[in-house]
Amino acid sequence: MRTAPTFLSRLEKPAAGAKAAPVTNRELGNRLSYFLWSSMPDAELRRALSGKISVADKVVAEQARRMLRDGRTRRLAVEFACQWLGIREFDTDDGKNEKLYPEFKKLRGAMYEESVRFFEDMFRNDGSILDLLNADHTFLS
Repeated sequence: MRTAPTFLSRLEKPAAGAKAAPVTNRELGNRLSYFLWSSMPDAELRRALSGKISVADKVVAEQARRMLRDGRTRRLAVEFACQWLGIREFDTDDGKNEKLYPEFKKLRGAMYEESVRFFEDMFRNDGSILDLLNADHTFLS
């Protein structure tokens, strides 16, 4: 069975010539949505980007802030941050010796959830990457 490349990838039309060119509003919306939510743009984002805008336009910033307040931001925490730190799927890790660390099996889900919630909070509240080292708060589950 063969799968069409357009089914597997979000294709963008390359700019004519060798010079760089701005992406279309649709491409910008796709990039923003797939980065922040790991999903397609919602109706509000499509509507907001339907007019003539530029990346520097306040509409893009407003939409990004709106999207970061949405619960789908959890996907950014899991898909980007946890993958970046190498802790994605830590909650299913069976690699620890249960004789040496008998508490690990009970705690691994909560440990993973703490990291996800920390990143969600950081993204939603425009936190600093330095908070990974200097935060004075944490999350319990």
